[in-house]
Amino acid sequence: LNNLDIKLPTIPRGSSDNAKKLKNDISKILTKIQNLCNYENMEEMKNTIMATKDFITVIIDIIQKLDIRVNNYKKEHNVYEFTDINKLAIQIVKEHDEIREELKNYFHEIMIDEYQDTNDLQETFISLIANHNVYMVGDIKQSIYRFRNANPSIFKEKYDSYASHKDGIKIDLNKNFRSREEVLVDINLIFNQIMDDNIGGANYQESHKMIFGNRTYCEEGSTNQSYQTEILNYAYERNSIYSKDEIEAFIIANDIKNKVSSHYQIFDKDEKILRDIEYSDFVILMDRSSKFDLYKKILEYCKIPLTILKDENILNHTEIYLIKNLIQLLLKVDKKEYDEEFRYAFLSIGRSYLCALKDQELFNYIMNGNYQDSDIIKKIDNINRKKDQSDLLTIIRDLIDNFDFYQKAITVGNIDFVINDLEYIEKLATDLLSLDYTLEDFYHYLDNMIEENLEIKLPIGVEEENSVKIMTIHKSKGLEYPICYYAGLHNKFNVRDLKERILFSETYGIIIPFYQDGYIDTIYKSLYTEEFYNDEISEKIRLFYVALTRCKEKMILVTSLDENDSDEDVLTEDTKLKYRSFLEILKSIYHQLTDFITSVDLNDIGLSLDYKKRINRDITEVLELPNKKMDLIDDFKLKEEEYDISKRHYSKQNHKLLTLEEQQNMKFGTKIHEAFENIDFINPNFEELAIDDFIKNKIKNFLDSDLLQNREEAKIYKEF
Repeated sequence: LNNLDIKLPTIPRGSSDNAKKLKNDISKILTKIQNLCNYENMEEMKNTIMATKDFITVIIDIIQKLDIRVNNYKKEHNVYEFTDINKLAIQIVKEHDEIREELKNYFHEIMIDEYQDTNDLQETFISLIANHNVYMVGDIKQSIYRFRNANPSIFKEKYDSYASHKDGIKIDLNKNFRSREEVLVDINLIFNQIMDDNIGGANYQESHKMIFGNRTYCEEGSTNQSYQTEILNYAYERNSIYSKDEIEAFIIANDIKNKVSSHYQIFDKDEKILRDIEYSDFVILMDRSSKFDLYKKILEYCKIPLTILKDENILNHTEIYLIKNLIQLLLKVDKKEYDEEFRYAFLSIGRSYLCALKDQELFNYIMNGNYQDSDIIKKIDNINRKKDQSDLLTIIRDLIDNFDFYQKAITVGNIDFVINDLEYIEKLATDLLSLDYTLEDFYHYLDNMIEENLEIKLPIGVEEENSVKIMTIHKSKGLEYPICYYAGLHNKFNVRDLKERILFSETYGIIIPFYQDGYIDTIYKSLYTEEFYNDEISEKIRLFYVALTRCKEKMILVTSLDENDSDEDVLTEDTKLKYRSFLEILKSIYHQLTDFITSVDLNDIGLSLDYKKRINRDITEVLELPNKKMDLIDDFKLKEEEYDISKRHYSKQNHKLLTLEEQQNMKFGTKIHEAFENIDFINPNFEELAIDDFIKNKIKNFLDSDLLQNREEAKIYKEF
């Protein structure tokens, strides 16, 4: 370990690509070994791992005890998850020979679709009942569900084994009947470079290239248009008032309008005719849904209808809060508790679209305490009178009916979303009723879900008949569209998992740091990180493949791609493992993509500040509102016993254990905030501030920066 200070020789000019690859491989191996040199010897490395043993033992003990309690609960209430059913099925066929043999002989053939998404439990079960009669169809290049425990190596091992005529037969179904030949040629060009056995899981160039199969495109579908891939490339300036997402949305909107107005021709494979393109023939695909609402605002500003197709967390929806607060009112009125929580729930329902009471009316109820005179409490009393004879589902339905959710929702629009939410709430009540949940249990269930920022995701998106669609790549799997736009390629891949303090690996088990004057990672963290990036980048390359293969006629990538950012001519495994975005994938093969690149002049795409004024409140309008003082009435104040101000605060609470470095950073941040709160920006007096010279210099530099050069003329609004 102490003799690895090695400098590799320079490769002579004119050396082959293979020689460059060999040098890179050797360098990579040396780097891995040198990473171990943080330790004096092997004994020290073992000691750091053993230092975590006691803590991991406690974690395992907690997990085992929790597992026993959860399993006992499931048995007691006869409720199981899909994973439990998998395990029970495996247990049955493992422990009962006669059942296993009967199943083996009963099925003539077992056929499995989407085999690339198989997980270990499913594979174990199939292997127990298989009798040389399993027919599997799949495509490892489309394995994109690792987060659901899909294990693409199961497919790969079978594929490689059958390719060698061991234990089975491999049949390649590599003819593609979805896309034009130009689309397939361009996809092959890209993935020949970036996908191989190690990164991606498939030797694309050798055995996975797609072959054009739909000859009707060449016959009835032939036109003079170009269907070659386009990269609509824009130059992005860091000081631009527009974000990359705004620019890309306008570029796409402009291109759609041009294609529709110029009667761009696409081929209808069912009718076998060419026709004018319509809005419904376009789709925008992105890796994540965070910018979908921005795209909807911009495209509709450009008079282009857009439908968002995504799964949305309904715990953020108004209806969930309304149901929760109505249940709170039921419980509080029943107990005659007219406290702060009651008033909050009352105001919530009163101001909502269910009642739409004026502020003065609500204020009078609060001041006079005559809640019983309100229609809200009259309805609550009516439901409460028959509550004891009703089950959970009946009470929820009574709330929905008595407060007229469906009719009132028409006044705020999105009635289909409201119906979706309420149907789910009724289904949830049905499920929890089977677990003997009371109304109070149901309230705490919803409250805890919201407090813990958990998610209940449901598909949303009521499709307009003729509208552009926007969706995530995962959502698009199995779908196809004539024109596909790919945007947001600059977004960094999500690798937050690596920052977790406690990690789990199938290879290395539970991985935690040990403590020695601070938290220190063991060698397992380094090994896991390498494994993680290999799996993560491989899946992102497969995700990119899924995205591009949704296209039937023309792929259009929208991004900011600079020739100066292009990578070296030889693409190595090490280069691929450094990919952190789809844009970086494109940069690494820039020289193969030059024929696709079309420069976009941002002056020609309809970028307009007007749209910002329409979709955003003008900040000056807010800042220039006159200060309005509100007289506080004693009766409206909360009683001291109800609201202990010494125990309340506005800043968010942190329940994590902090390292010394994190604590120091937080203290430093607090000092900076305090200094900015107290200092006079126009005539700063640093002597009055109880801060050290380091912070003083930081603030001086900030106040002297170009950003604040006209601060004497500015209105200054401070945080408190």
